[in-house]
Amino acid sequence: MKNSRPPVANLLGPLSFSSRLRLRLFRALASCLIILPAIGQAATHQGPVEAIQSGYGSWGDHTVSEPENFSVDSNGYSNAVRVYYPEDQLAAAPALFFAVGWNVPCSAYTEFLRFFVSQGYVSVCAEYGTDPDTIGAQLKDAFTAAATRYPNRIDTSKFGLSGHSAGAGLLPSLAWDLIRNEGWGGVDGEHVFILSSAPWFDFDITDTKLADFPSGLKLILLTNEDDHGTDLRTFIDQFESIPIPDTEKDYIILRTSIVDSYTYETDHMLICTEPGYGASVYDGMDDYGPFRLLDALAEYSFNGNLDAWRLALGDGADEQIEMGALKDLQSTDDPRPVPGLG
Repeated sequence: MKNSRPPVANLLGPLSFSSRLRLRLFRALASCLIILPAIGQAATHQGPVEAIQSGYGSWGDHTVSEPENFSVDSNGYSNAVRVYYPEDQLAAAPALFFAVGWNVPCSAYTEFLRFFVSQGYVSVCAEYGTDPDTIGAQLKDAFTAAATRYPNRIDTSKFGLSGHSAGAGLLPSLAWDLIRNEGWGGVDGEHVFILSSAPWFDFDITDTKLADFPSGLKLILLTNEDDHGTDLRTFIDQFESIPIPDTEKDYIILRTSIVDSYTYETDHMLICTEPGYGASVYDGMDDYGPFRLLDALAEYSFNGNLDAWRLALGDGADEQIEMGALKDLQSTDDPRPVPGLG
């Protein structure tokens, strides 16, 4: 059961964080992506595996607000920001700051963001412009603007960072900046987590920042068995380069499953829950994968719950890997490329 909530192998060699190659590849791949229109809210749950009804991964008791939207001008772009909060919120609460994938709007992640808020927290999602050299600065400006705009809703002493694809690649640098320069997250990031979903390329992080990386931070790097459009070395490089204890980070792979002739996809867009982005739908893979891990990781990071630690960061504990009728996830502190993955 959940505790009470807040008031409301490097097979091909490592990739260098400073590599110019990633920037060229980023621009080349970005030019091939399709910009899809924003899609509506509240997707329908699909497939024979029902949503989790209790414990971690189950929806909380808080009614989620309609999103509040504003924009932040940064580095020549007007960046859209979307904020969800509990309708019954009475005091500032920890927030999840989410960085979208390249050319993917916040609306594509609606259920992920709403799920977090149903637990009594706040979700902030930020989009960004098309210059990869300034994306990190754009996201920081958007996140700090949200905290300034909603001081009675957002408690920056405890927060989470999550993101997808290109957005996920920026999370370590953003965490360092918000903790070291803005003073968020408690002593040495003791109340901060990162859930990085299929990071595309790493930006902005430096050896100097890594040497001074907040040791209290918690990390899940989440990747997907059928994600064939990204380079596994990026995932591994991000995971292995973050200098925090192995007990505080896990590298997790979600595996495609078939139940009653329904395929639970694990492609690059898994964390998206709105139709139109790859094979994205809202189904049991979301409940047992990103939602459940996010739920437990937040509970451990914010409240120190050791049962939540075992589920989120247990390095293969039964509670962590078991996915109901779906294939067990894979968890390790020593990731290596898997044949057929990526």
